[in-house]
This record gives sequence, C-alpha cells and structure tokens, in this order.
Amino acid sequence: MRLRAVVLTLLLLAVLAGPLAEGHPSGRHNSTGGCSCHSGGSGQVTPIFSGLPSSYVPGQSYSVGISGTGGPSGGEGGFSLTANKGSWSNPGTSVKIDALSVTHSDETRRSWTVTWIAPSIGQGTATFNVAVNNVNGNGQNSGDGWGVRSLQVPEQAQANNEPSASNLQLSPSDPTAATGLALSYTYSDPDGDPESGTTIRWSRDGFLVSGFNDQMSITVVKGEEWFVDVTPSDGEDDGTTMSAGPVTIGNAAPSVDNALITPTSPGEMDVLSTSYDYSDADLDLESGSTIAWYLDGSRVTELDDSTSVSHLMTRQGDQWQFSVLPSDGSDIGTEVFSDIAIIDFSNNAPTCSALSLTPLNPSTEDALNTGWQYNDVDGDSSSDEEIEWFLDGAYVPALDGVLVLPANQTGKADSWNFRMRVSDGMMWSDWSVSSSVTIQNSPPQATGVFDIEPIQATSSDDLVLRLTYSDVDGDSESGSVLNWYRDGQLQALYSGLATVPASATNRGETWMARYSPRDGTVYGDQVQSTSVTIANSRAVVTNLSLSSDGTALQPLILALQTVDADWDEIEVSIRWIRDGFQVGKLDNATSVDTEWLDVGQYWSVEIDLHDDFAGSPTVLSNIVWISNLLPTADFVTSEVVLIEATTVFDGSLSSDLDSGIAAWFWDVAGTIHSGQRVEIIITEPTTIVNLTVIDFDGGQHSIERTLTAVWGETPMNLDAYVTSGEVRLDWDWTGEATNFTIWRTHEPVTHSSGLGVLEPLATTSATDWAEPMHLAGTYHYTVTADIGDVHNPRISSNSVSVDLEISQMEAVEPAADMEAGTGALSVLLFLTIFATLATALMDRFLGRRS
Repeated sequence: MRLRAVVLTLLLLAVLAGPLAEGHPSGRHNSTGGCSCHSGGSGQVTPIFSGLPSSYVPGQSYSVGISGTGGPSGGEGGFSLTANKGSWSNPGTSVKIDALSVTHSDETRRSWTVTWIAPSIGQGTATFNVAVNNVNGNGQNSGDGWGVRSLQVPEQAQANNEPSASNLQLSPSDPTAATGLALSYTYSDPDGDPESGTTIRWSRDGFLVSGFNDQMSITVVKGEEWFVDVTPSDGEDDGTTMSAGPVTIGNAAPSVDNALITPTSPGEMDVLSTSYDYSDADLDLESGSTIAWYLDGSRVTELDDSTSVSHLMTRQGDQWQFSVLPSDGSDIGTEVFSDIAIIDFSNNAPTCSALSLTPLNPSTEDALNTGWQYNDVDGDSSSDEEIEWFLDGAYVPALDGVLVLPANQTGKADSWNFRMRVSDGMMWSDWSVSSSVTIQNSPPQATGVFDIEPIQATSSDDLVLRLTYSDVDGDSESGSVLNWYRDGQLQALYSGLATVPASATNRGETWMARYSPRDGTVYGDQVQSTSVTIANSRAVVTNLSLSSDGTALQPLILALQTVDADWDEIEVSIRWIRDGFQVGKLDNATSVDTEWLDVGQYWSVEIDLHDDFAGSPTVLSNIVWISNLLPTADFVTSEVVLIEATTVFDGSLSSDLDSGIAAWFWDVAGTIHSGQRVEIIITEPTTIVNLTVIDFDGGQHSIERTLTAVWGETPMNLDAYVTSGEVRLDWDWTGEATNFTIWRTHEPVTHSSGLGVLEPLATTSATDWAEPMHLAGTYHYTVTADIGDVHNPRISSNSVSVDLEISQMEAVEPAADMEAGTGALSVLLFLTIFATLATALMDRFLGRRS
C-alpha cells in the first residue's frame, strides 16, 4: 500500500508539472507545442501535411492528410492540429473538431484526414501548426516519439474585376446658364477597390470640349446641347463607358439687385423714382418687366409699371416702396422689393470727425490703425460706417471696410489715407477725409539658420556661410558687412566673402563669422554664426586609373596620385581584383604582366589610404575587361585553278594573336567543308569562296573571295593502233612541256568524274606511248595532261578505242631440242601464267583497285 501511494503521488506530480500541451489517448485540442510527457521522444517524428495548396483560393475546400514518419514502430499515435483562419469540416476516422482545432479521438491510427475550408477574400496568410505523436503501445510514456511543424499558406491573388458606373444624372432637370450643369453617378467595384482614374468627357453640340475633361460641373450657354460619357476606373482596369444626355440649356430667368427709391430722403415736393440693376445670365435685354408701387404696405394699382410717383400723390409721413418683377421677354425672375422711403421724415444726419492714422511714422512692418469721432445731434447711436482707402491718392476698392490695414498691404514710400462716413440707421453723414501718412524704410534682416557648412569641416573643405538676406521693403542688399574670425582674430582677407577656401584653413583652428545686413540706407541687427573647429583631412586619391589596350598582349599599368591636405605621410595599400576576387600575389604592385592576363577577365584595383590619424574610404578604379582579339582569316589556292580539276585551299595563313585558331570552315559555292587544308573539285568558271576561322575564345573572322577557274589544255588528235604485238598511242600537244597520264578502261569514259575510281596506267613526258598486247577485245584509252602543278582530268577529244584480236599477238615458238613431255609441260605452264596475267590485266582494265 505504501508503494502504491508513492507511485500515485509521483504520477500526480508528473501530471501537475507537465505543460498543458500534452498528448492523450482520446486527443487534445490546441496542443501543437509538443508532447513532452513522452520522455525522450522530441524530434523523432517528422509531421507530414498533404493536400494543402501552395496558396489557397478563398472559400475553397481542401482535403488535408496528417501523418508522421519516425519514432517507434507500430500503428498507434495521435495528433493536434490548429489553423488561425478558415474552418474545419468532414473529420475522418478517429478525428474530432473543436472550432479551429483538430485532434484524434482514439490512439488506434497514425494517419488522419480532415477538410479545411479556406477563409473569405482578403484574410491573408493562413498558419497551420501540428504536433504528431507515434507511440509504442506499452501503456507508458517511455519509448514514444513526437515532433512539431508549422506551415504557412498565403492567399492566392485574385484577378481584378472592372468597376461600373450607374445612375448617371445631369442636374438640374431644366438647366440654364445661371444654374450650370452638374453630373452625378454611382461608382461600384466588385473587389471594393476605390475609384481612381475615372474619365469624364463632355460634348457640346456633338463636339468634345476638352477644357471640361473630368469635371463634375460645367458652365453652359442657352441653346447648347450637352452630352456626357463616364468611363469608371479603379486605377487598374476601366469599366464600361456610360452616358447621360443630351440635355438642352434653356433660358435663364433675369434678376434685379439694388432696388432703391430716389431720393433716399424725399420731401413733399420730391418726385419718387425707381432705381435698380437688371442682370441676365444669358445677356438677354430687359423686356416686359413689371413694377408695382406700395403705399403704407398696400399696392397702388394705378401706378403699375410706372417708374416714378408724382409729388402730388405723396404727403408727409407716407411710407413708399416699389417691387420689380424682371422679365427678358421669355421668363420672369424673382420679385425684388426696394427699401421703404418715408416722406419728409425729421432726422438729422450724424457727423464724423477727427479722422487719424497711427502710428504717425509707420514702417513697412507696421499695421495702420484708423481712428475717428462720431457725433449725432439727435443722440442717435452709430449703426454702421463705411471706409475707403487711398494709396498715393488712388482709391483701392479691395480694402473697403477694412479698419486696420495689415503691414503686408503697405510698401516703403507709400502714402496712405482714408475717408469714411457713418450712419445712425436712417441717414448717412457726409464723407470725411483723414490726413496721409508715409511708410518709412524698414531695416533688413539676416533670416534662416546662420551656420558654417560643413559642420564637421576638415582642412580640405571650403567653409561656406549659409545665410539669407531679406528686406520687407524689397530693397536689394547694399553695404552689408561680413567678417571672418580665426581663433578669435579678424581675417580681413576674407571679409565680404561667403566662402573661405580650404587652403586658408588648418587642422585645429576654430572659425566663425559675423554679419550685419544693410539695404544701402540702414543696417539691420548683427548676427553671429556657429563656430567650427577644423578637423583632420583624410588622404584622398586625386587620380586613379588602369591603362591597357584591353587585351592579353599588353600589361595593366596603374596610374595613382594621392594628396593629404595636412601634409601627413600617406600609407598606400593596393589590392588587385580579378573577376571579383583579390589576387594576393599582386598586392601593392603597380602593374600586372601579361602572364596574369587572359581573355574574358575583369580587372580592377582597390586603394586604401591611411595618414597619421585615420584611414580613408576604399577607392575603386575603373574596370578593365580583357577582350578577345579577333582572328584574321586568309587563304591561298593552287597556282592554277582548273575547271574539273582538284584545287587545294590552304588556310594556314590565317592568324590569331592571343589564343590561336581552333577551326576553319569553308563555304565553296554553298558547300561546307572544314579543316585547315581542303581539296575541292571546281566545276564552274566563277566560284565564291568564304573562309571563316574561329579562335579558342569564340572570336571569328571571315574572308570571301571570288575564284576564277579556266579550262585546262588537253592532248589533241589521240590515235591508237597495233603494231608488232603492241598497242601504240600518240597525240598532239601545243602547251609547255609537261607530264601525261595514260588511262585504259573496258568501258568508255566521257567525263573527268569517271577517272576518280580508276588507277592510272602510266605516266610519260613524251607525246607517245606503247604497251604489249594482252587479251583480245575492245579497249578505251584516255590521255590527260598536268597544267603546271595541277593534274587536269578533263576529257575532251583525248579518248580513243582500239579492238585487239588474237591474230595480232606475236606467236611464241617452243625450243627445237625440247622433248615432247617437256614441251607439253611448258605449254601448260605458259597457259597457267597467261591465265594469271589475264586475270590481273582484266582487273586493271576494268578499273578495279586492290
């Protein structure tokens, strides 16, 4: 019992101490981190996914297989699988699902299936995590093996769908020149893409108006007919073009402004007159407008369309008003009422006095403030005022009503004043005019950041002062003072200069500048720059180049010049780079001999400099490519080129300076041959010969020549006859002394090509030749001649036939003292020898070669 209690306690501690992501015979959800309770098994199993795509189609289902290789043998195991997107369905045997987690339902299998349904569009990459545990079935947690795996599957890019435009409307429904014409439509895109690049094209009376391209509203004129096309776009694809219209622009109703009764303060003896401004968007003239008069609010019909009211119809205290209903002859506008005029109303107009402008001596940086005094004998308070500004005596309408004139409206030497009037709500005062003030000059300023650049200057840098002169009056800079100071001491040599050359500075010095701007009249405030201390100048390469003819025949020569602004001693490090790799044996060399060079190489140099204080950045030279020198094709032929004769083509004169000739290719009359030396039978008087040579680095060169061939002389008047048991030949020859070749055949030969399979019978330099008769029959003889060093195989009239008979052969008599037996033996021996010779001769006659 004590032993059992100890065992149970240890098992309970193991369970409590282990992580939550552990295996279980009936499965565990969301436990893809591994199965550490199965001791010693981590990494023994390799999880396997099948059925997942390299990228998923949103909403599509995929049958997923899960298994694992490795670990103990057997058929039991389990798994835990999660996905961060989509959903699971259709669990296979021994599989169960909980939301986005899948696991085994029992431990009897080592492979499982489940269906994954991909998420909707736009969800992005899905991540799958799995743990697979292969167990040995011993009922314990030892000897098992497990492994984990993570897999990411991105969303498959979707094809773009074109957008659409709908509900096109042109408004208003009855447009005029006064309303203009506006477009509205509904944009939609199946992919939810925003609108980008939609084109709007307006057409007036059938013609495109490019000035209104892509505008949602336009101005129009009466009588025009308008049409609009809209092509929606999402920035990638255009949708179908939609149209609206046509609409015809109608007449715009006229309007009236500023309807007034004059005089504005009438007495009993004054005639009341109408005053108003008529306007029409179509520029139509006024036609048919109606006027109505009102007395104390009631319409006086007998005064309809009258432009005035006689004083006989007015009396003190009457309140008169009129209305205008404008018309252009086609349409009537909105009725407008004038102000009410009261007859002989007893009111005193107010007064405006003591007008002033401050400050009295303003500069271009000061605003102008207005001041005045309002008075009214009736004690009425001020209800309104009107103010007008004058620049150099000229009225400036844009400033009407401005009580404080901003500084940005004024300029040096401007003379400004204003006039104004005030109202008590019923009457306006007379205009009063202020005195003038003149805008004074403002001193200039140094604006912006007043710095010396570069901030980290060295003795090889020019010191450049960054400053900006400005003057609110727009005055040009004149007479400014700029002084430079080195270690606190004035450097008069550079006064007035914005740049101090590097040659004037030395390491360790401190420089600063002071600047007083002047516009030719006054100085502005002096400003002082930041200070810079001159740092060490790194050594620099002033000239670096590789000189070479770019071939393997000339060495690479390094040209290098360096300088140090502080006169420090410079340590130079040279590295030669061939095809991107350093050649250590050439370190610090200033040239590369040709033994290192080969076609196709790229050479450059890296230079490192170091003075007494610091190193400089690595400097790279130009890159030299060792190019291939092309070969030169050349050839010679036989001294004499004969038609139907063999001509020797020799390409040994071709040359290549850097790698040698690798191949010769001949194109003779369209037929290709290869080799340095070729023999070709020429068949035409004119033949085009092309020789192409290729070197060992792939370079090639061709030469083409036109070869002229001639017919060679042939023996003439060839004759053959039999005499004294011999066949004798003789012929005529008109050329220079040469060698002749005799041919004998069993069949006639009519062309030089027929000689190619035969062996010549004999060669002679004479013009005759003979041979003993051998066998009876018809034989054909041909004689050809050498022309120079070329054998001319041409057959012209130099062929002859001869018939040989037994009777023409000389008889062979046996010796008189020979015994009969000996004679018979001799005859037999003769016949044997004759048969052997006959066989050999027939072979020769028939042209057979051994």
